[in-house]
Amino acid sequence: MNEQRNAQSAKPALARWMLILLVSATVLLSALTPVDRLAETQYNALFQRALITFALARTLNGVISAVQGTELALQPAGVGVTLTPGQVLDPINDLVERFSWIMLGATVSLGIQQVLLDIGQWWGVKVLLGALALLWLWFRLRRPIDSGGSTGGSEKMIFRLFIIVAFIRFAVPVAMIANEGLYRVFLEKRFEE
Repeated sequence: MNEQRNAQSAKPALARWMLILLVSATVLLSALTPVDRLAETQYNALFQRALITFALARTLNGVISAVQGTELALQPAGVGVTLTPGQVLDPINDLVERFSWIMLGATVSLGIQQVLLDIGQWWGVKVLLGALALLWLWFRLRRPIDSGGSTGGSEKMIFRLFIIVAFIRFAVPVAMIANEGLYRVFLEKRFEE
């Protein structure tokens, strides 16, 4: 009976310390810059690829438009006929133009991600994340382990704010790193061909 009670009280204690360790690791990771540097490197590679693809699409669109506007005037047997053989390229030109707009949207999206990345790297976000973690830890460690899992409203609110700030801090860097990883595994060979 006593062993069963000890086993039951060990589970909340383990969960409590695992959560404390996770929060501490998040704050430590937030303070370190390798994640930021890696995300910046990935961002630069993504932005460069998107910008090059956009420029190539717009150049191809311009070339096709120039060829499309070419007219050929013939006057067989005194009858004037004007041919525009480039009009055959109109569907391709429309497709390339739409693709270039998509690439422009992707480039703008990457610009927005750069702003969000800068916000997440701002020292104020890092300090706020650390302060929320310390405040939450203070509430968490004051509460007895065997309190039945009930938490105060302040502790819940602080933890939710911590999660939101951690999301702001890490969402864009993690997404950029994951995006670059997927690109390298699945698309790099196709892109370079």
